Amino acid sequence: MKKIPMTVFSLLLVLVLVVSFTNCKLDDAPALNSDLTLRFTSDPGARTLTPDSLNLAVVTYDISGTGPRGEVLSIVGITTDTYVLENLAPGEWSLVAKGKNIDGIVIVQSPTTVINLNSANNDLILSLLPLEGSGTFGLDLSWPVDLIGTPEIVAVLTPDVGEAIALDFVITGTSASIVPLPLPRGYYELTLKLTDASFDSYLAWSKVETVLIFADATTSENWVLVSTDMNTATPQNLGLVLDSDTKSPIEMVLTGAVAELAYDTNMTVTATGTPVPTSYKWFLDADELVGQTTSSVTVGVGLAENTIHTLTVVGRNGDIAGSADATFLIGEAPIIISSVDLKTAGTYVILAQSAISGNAGTTVVGDIGASPVTAAAITGFALILDGSGTFSTSELVTGAIYASDYTEPTPTNLTQAVLDSNDAYVAAQSRVELEVVDTLIGEIGGMTLAPGLYKWSSAVSITTNLTLDGPANGVWIFQMTGSLTEAANAQVLLSGGALAENIFWQVEGGVLLGANSHIEGVVLSGTSIALGAGASAHGRLYAKTAVTLDTATVTQP
Repeated sequence: MKKIPMTVFSLLLVLVLVVSFTNCKLDDAPALNSDLTLRFTSDPGARTLTPDSLNLAVVTYDISGTGPRGEVLSIVGITTDTYVLENLAPGEWSLVAKGKNIDGIVIVQSPTTVINLNSANNDLILSLLPLEGSGTFGLDLSWPVDLIGTPEIVAVLTPDVGEAIALDFVITGTSASIVPLPLPRGYYELTLKLTDASFDSYLAWSKVETVLIFADATTSENWVLVSTDMNTATPQNLGLVLDSDTKSPIEMVLTGAVAELAYDTNMTVTATGTPVPTSYKWFLDADELVGQTTSSVTVGVGLAENTIHTLTVVGRNGDIAGSADATFLIGEAPIIISSVDLKTAGTYVILAQSAISGNAGTTVVGDIGASPVTAAAITGFALILDGSGTFSTSELVTGAIYASDYTEPTPTNLTQAVLDSNDAYVAAQSRVELEVVDTLIGEIGGMTLAPGLYKWSSAVSITTNLTLDGPANGVWIFQMTGSLTEAANAQVLLSGGALAENIFWQVEGGVLLGANSHIEGVVLSGTSIALGAGASAHGRLYAKTAVTLDTATVTQP
């Protein structure tokens, strides 16, 4: 893509003429001459498909004109932002301004403008615009051999005003080109799709771009594709090119786009531009996203796994335009396995078979149950027995507390809940899936894990943050024959819509959460569960022996 330091199509040369002199009567001294102050401004540089050999940067200005009594004005080669013409005679002046590039070619010019210099100050604005006329547009495209069997190209060039123009390509082998096309000066919007008709016309590559045509100049481009730019008939992980190059006079930038998007998830992409666009148009793989006319768009859900896509925005502000695009890969579809049924055990946030202990500063949201032990095994909660005799309450618990020696139906319900929690433990322990991850070492901190079945014949530790990334229907089952230890301050984090109720930690040994650590999911321990000071759990804690809470927080999902 060609890059130049300045663009000129929208260049406005503003000349502010401040003229003052004093009128006099016929019998007074002769009228004083006036000064003419010229001030030049130009817009910031930008990029686009621009004329090939024509430098569009204005570097000098020429001013010419005629005045009263046949006076002639001609100043060439002005390079400063401010220039003062001194001692001009009062009266009518006719002025023309021209802008030249470094090669001395006039590329912008004002119309002839008349101003009357008198004793009052005069302001005048002269607008310099590109020269009227036609230019030429050319386009070439090539791609790697063996990636496309039967290439087809559909391309349309749409002017700011007027009918869209279909571009006819001549395809030879792995390259294609158009016959140079004469076009009136102005901006055009180019959309292009390269497809392969031998594979059900799958989309191999697409492009949306703004094009500037300049009078008596040629604008052309040669796009040379590589394999990472293109989809193939059998999608592959070919890598990724993320190109947010604006290539247009409006400096467009995309934020929120990711290089690889998880399957069946969305990303929201926002476009910004300088100057700020007043309208937006979005394209996905060169197909317009109808109705998407704001600065943001959301895409992702419904796109096939392992495919490459290009999201493009075209922004407009008056008679200028700009574009930016981002290419992204859709990841593999996650492995979705069935959940573990907790049955009636799911009524409780904590369920222990030998003891439950807490202390001041402990917080529990949900119901607690202990069986076959009695209420005496529930310590540190200052239990207050309800008048019905079926449950107790505590200032530390938002919910009810149940024990096996309370009034029926509590003992019966707890017996069944313990049986159901044991069944859930066995169900998680004996789960066998077609795809199982059993190659991870005992330390999983710092990892990001997708839904699925994970298995260890050892203890497991989490010393740094662990991320579980997957959709809302994703299920994680972790089987381990040893213990589970989470270090102080380590966190189990969820992303992509993952839910705590779909995460199951089946641990034959004990579970120990360090101070200020956090875990997500249902913990099924073959022995005990202990939470250190300030630790927290978002899920459920089921232990075949004791659950110990030290100023910890447990919240049911």
